[in-house]
Parts: sequence; C-alpha cells; structure tokens
Amino acid sequence: MLFWGVTLLVSLSLLLGVAIYLYGKDHNYRDGLIWAVDYVYDTQLEIDGDFLLEVGKEVRITADGVRLRDNDGRWKVLIGKVNGRERLFSFFRTGSWWLPEINLSDVRVDVFESDNDEALDWRRFYLPELVVEKLRLRNAVVTYTNSEKQSYEIKLQHLSLDEAQDRGSIKLSAAGEVNGDSFNLEGTLGTLSQLRVVSEDKSKAYPIELSLTRGAAESSPAGKKSDSVIKVKGSIARTPRHSTIVEATYDAAVSELVTVFSKDVTSSGLGHLQGNVSIVDVGDSWEIKKFALASSDTTLYQLRADLAVDDSKKDDQLLFQSQLGVPDPAALGAQLGIDFRGYSSFHSKGMLSGDLNHLSYQSKATLGNTEIDMTLTASIKGDKPSIEGKITIPELDLADIGFAQGLDAKVDALAAARSDTNQPSKPEAGPGTAHRDVVFSRKPVNFSRLQSFNLDMDLLVEKVVRMGYSVNSIAGHVDLTNGVLKVIPMQLMFEGGETGIEIEVDVRDTPKITIKGQSNGLLLGAILAEVDQDSGVRGDLVLNIKSRGHSVHQLAAGLSGTANFSLENARFPQKYVEYLSVDVFGWLLMKGSLGAGYSKIDCAMIDFDINQGIAKSKLLIVDGPSVFVEGAATIDLGLETIEMLLKPEQKKEIFSKMSAVRITGSLADPTVKALPLTAASTGVLKVGAVVLLPIVAIPATMLDELWGRRNTKDQPNQGCAGFIARQKAKEGQ
Repeated sequence: MLFWGVTLLVSLSLLLGVAIYLYGKDHNYRDGLIWAVDYVYDTQLEIDGDFLLEVGKEVRITADGVRLRDNDGRWKVLIGKVNGRERLFSFFRTGSWWLPEINLSDVRVDVFESDNDEALDWRRFYLPELVVEKLRLRNAVVTYTNSEKQSYEIKLQHLSLDEAQDRGSIKLSAAGEVNGDSFNLEGTLGTLSQLRVVSEDKSKAYPIELSLTRGAAESSPAGKKSDSVIKVKGSIARTPRHSTIVEATYDAAVSELVTVFSKDVTSSGLGHLQGNVSIVDVGDSWEIKKFALASSDTTLYQLRADLAVDDSKKDDQLLFQSQLGVPDPAALGAQLGIDFRGYSSFHSKGMLSGDLNHLSYQSKATLGNTEIDMTLTASIKGDKPSIEGKITIPELDLADIGFAQGLDAKVDALAAARSDTNQPSKPEAGPGTAHRDVVFSRKPVNFSRLQSFNLDMDLLVEKVVRMGYSVNSIAGHVDLTNGVLKVIPMQLMFEGGETGIEIEVDVRDTPKITIKGQSNGLLLGAILAEVDQDSGVRGDLVLNIKSRGHSVHQLAAGLSGTANFSLENARFPQKYVEYLSVDVFGWLLMKGSLGAGYSKIDCAMIDFDINQGIAKSKLLIVDGPSVFVEGAATIDLGLETIEMLLKPEQKKEIFSKMSAVRITGSLADPTVKALPLTAASTGVLKVGAVVLLPIVAIPATMLDELWGRRNTKDQPNQGCAGFIARQKAKEGQ
C-alpha cells in the first residue's frame, strides 16, 4: 500500500503541477485527476458536475456527480457531492493520509461478488492508512451482492466524526439500517494529538470505545436508554515487531443479535457473549493473534472458545479450543425458533491445531447416552484443500435425537384431534407444517462449493438402539473428488436384515444424482410397530433412480428409475397406521375392523416405474386378515400432482360396504373423496387418467416375479408368499 500511495501522490503532484503551469483551469485539473486514477489504480473516475480544486498547503476539492467504477465490475461508487481538505505532505511525515475535513452526501456503494473472485482469507484483511479529523456523511447506501445473486443492504442516514478539544476525544455518531433493521452507533476515539503520539512512541496506546444499539433513536421513549447489541472497548498501539496492534474487549447481547438475523423470533434469556480479540498489522494485511469468547448471564447454554496464533516460527501455528454445553436443547430451541423437543442434553469439547498448510481437529461430544468421536485433518493438495477423517459412534440411541418422542407426540395429537372417523381426514397442521403451494423448491441449489475441496470421510456407528430394537452397525465411506461426491457403500446391518445404498452426485456440469439401494428385512417394520416376539415383521426395498437439474424441482421433474417396496406380517398400533398413511390407509383399515387398537398387515406390495418425473404404479396392494386394498396411482413430480385410486374389499362378507377412495390434486394439499359404492362394485375402476384393474386381472406370475426380486425366505403359506399362492390357486380354479 505504501508503494501505491507514493506512486499516486507523485503522479498527482506532477500532473497537477504541469496542469497549473500550462492551463490553470479547473476542467484541466479534473481531466488530470481522472487520468491519474485510471492509470495508477485501474479504476474509472467520472465527474459529471461542478469541479473545483485549490492547491496550497492543503488541497481543497469540491465536486458534484462523482462516479468511481472498478474496471473488473466488482464495485462502483456514486457520490452526489463531495468537498474536503487534504494536507498535501502529511504522508511523507507520518506515513498516513490526513484529511482535516471531508463532507459527503448522497453516496451509493455497490459491491459484486463473482464465482471467479479469489476466496477471502478469514485471517487477513486490509485497512488503508487514513486519518480523518472531521467527517460528515449523509444519505449513504451500501449494497453487497454475492455470487448467488443474494443482496444485502446497509443504509446510513448520517455518520459523523468530530474532534472536540474540550472533551479531549473524538465523538463518533451514526444511524442507519441493515436489511431494514434500524441501528445507532455511538462512540469516542482518542484525539488526533494522541494518534500522533502513538505513531512516535510505541509505549502509548490510542483508545477506542463503541456501542451499537438497535432501533431508531427518535423512536426510543424519552429518558430510556436502549440496550446495546455490541459494546467494544480497546486500543491501538505500535509494537517493535509489528507496525500496529489492535486489542479490544467486547460484549454482545445474544438475544438482540438473534432478533437482528431472524425478525420472526422473539428471544430472551440468551445472555451475553464476552471476550477479547487481538489483531496485528503485517505489511498490507491484518492478522488475528488472539481471540477469546465465553457466554455469561444465561443457563440455557455454556460456550467457551479460545484462539491463539504463534508467529515465532516460519509458518504461523494455530491453536483453537472450544467447549459447548446445552443442558436442555428444547428450552434453547424455543428461544431460537428451532424445534429441539425430545433431544437430550448436549456437551462437546474440541481442539483445532496446526498451520495454514495442515490442520488437525479432534472432538468428543455426548448427546444424552450417545457419544460421538470425530477426527479430521485438512491440508492443501494440488490447488484445493483436502479433508480426511472419521466419525465414530459406539452406540447411537435414537431417543437422544427425539425420534421416539417426536413420533408419539405427533400421532397422539392426531388421535386427539380426530372427531369424524367416517371420512378420511388429514392431520392438523402444526407450527412450521402449514400447507405450501409448492412442494419442491424452484430455487437453484448451489453445488459449486463441492468443487472447492476434496473429502475422504469414514462413518462408523457400532450400534443403534431404540425401544429394545438394535442395529448392529452402520458403516459408510464418503468420497468427494473434483466435484464428484460418492457414498460407497453405506451398509446398515440389523437384526434379521441389511441395507445397502450407493449415492453419486456429479456437479461438474448440470448436477446429476444417482441413487441405488436395496434393503432386505427393512428396519421400518420393527421401528414403527409393536411386534409380538413370534411375529416376523419384515420389509424389503429396491431403489434405482437418477436425475439431473439445478434445483430440487428440476431434480424431481427429471427423475427416472424404479422403486419397489414390500412389507409383510406387520402388526401396527392403529394410531401409527393413521398417521403414517396420512389417514387414507388408516381410515380404510380401521373401517375394516382389524382388531381393538391394532391393524394387521399380512402383505403390502408397491411397485412404481418413474420416467422423467412421472411415477406410475405397476402394483399397489395391501392384504390383511379382514380387508384387502388394491390401488393405482400416477404422481407427476414436475407438476406436483397426484391421482390415486384405492379400492378396499371386506373379507368374510358377501357384499363389501366399503367405498373406494380417490386422492387427487396438488401434492401439497390433495383432496380425498369417497366414491359411491356403485362405482366401486364394478370390475374395472377408472377415474380421470387412472385405471384400476381388479387383482384377478394381474397374473400371479407377475406377482411372483416382483416378489422374487426380494430374495425372500418366507414360509410358503405366510405373508406375501402366502398371498401369491392364494392368487395362483384362484387362477387355477
């Protein structure tokens, strides 16, 4: 920066000297200034309005309609009016640019980030060597637009810096808006004489004290002082080794900060985050040397973090340690607008060490009875960071993450809300579950960050426990190399079965996703059902799908493949059947009188073919002791619509009194209607574009082929195998 500052000063001095000698007119000074800025800083300067330049011991400038624009299009500045003074030779005496006075009005600054911009080093940033004695800024707007076209805006009604000799300090005052939220900034700085002393005497420090509050000053009741969002108190000094060091303590009110970033959340009791920070000037950049943070005045969480950087070696050595404890996640989540109900207490401790070329991280966390160990290493390989590591969980209790409690609470709420069991109904919408017109988001998903690093990660869960049912192990490997993410394979081993899944996400061009999975003895039946010890509930799943697109909607609309699911010998509490089937199957099975409090399913077989987002059922049957349900469905994932027919038939009855059911309309909020008995009594049921053939029209050989994909070991007269055998017998009659 010193080189560019001297270059700019010399260039401007020579140009202005030649201009004064040859022309002595303001428009020539303006042309010389525009040329110099473009030549030295590769920046376009335009001055559309009046321009006046006076050169003496001080340079006085007045200009209207000033525009500055980066030649790369990364930023632009518009200034309606500017006037000020600059001490021409102050830079040679102090190494800083001294501005006794500057006034700016109607300022707009626009900053644009592009995908080609270099990544920001979080430890390094630049501040110019600039000293302003008196500043007046009115009506300023600063906007920042990131590479994803998201914009952030700061508005300043006013900003002032004023040195008052009688106070022995400089008063700072500002008011404005950040994304529509008003704020006020007040503070005091040391005098300019103190700043001069600091630049010459390394034992002296320059004081700073700032306080940021929310809300417009004029809206506060008279005599009432708003609570500060952030308070900062510190000093600036010179050191023998580093040119400048800034040390400060801070105090942040967390509840106020949460409200700033989430206006829909009203929180309290989150306490404060307090600590200190130390940054030093190294050449043209600043580096964080120490940072400490600790929570206070709250029982909802305990947080502590410490960062230290040792620059005594060739490569700076970094050490970061953190501790976090949350005794009651539900109580904390209520203050943050997040549903953590059912989660157990959380405690973690971690340490990050190394240098900027190689970092190691180790952490140990507990969530109730669940322990989590994580080991990571990060290094630079080739032109991008590479992360390797392992996550190990000896025993995962699903109750610690609210699995059991969350399901039971929703199901019980549904049962309590039911007032009419004669017609299908949907669960009451709770907080955060309001119906949406759109199921799949149209917003493009930013996969580009998957190309910015490589990943090699192992996951091992040695045992999963919930309600007496245990999973022997979950093991998987995640590999991300040059924009291709692979999960190969993810193996789930549990009592009586296993599940394997492979996932590939290629983001190098249009994102492409492929998922292959097969499960034998699916865990779903045992997790959701209360099963007799001698009742062998089993389920199977075969999945082979792929798609490509930039948004979730594009991925859904382009989905192609097959999905096959089966379940047999399941005995469910009726409240689970009602909830999990969105009340459709639950209503049908309840009307079939399958037993007090329980619904028995001998066999369920569902097969879908999916082509470019349109899923059509090849088979959809549910067979129980007292009722048989057959169905057909077409689901358009692109249009987000469903057309489904379900035809129930009571067993052991000469005439079935159960109506067929039609589910149609938007996936977000479909309409469920019972069809007249006369329509359901016909052999072929056709409503809209969906045709439901009676089960007798489906060859038993097709059923046998579909079921044979599952590698079944059933007894021939039980479950789905028994159902297929009965269908074969009917065909032979």
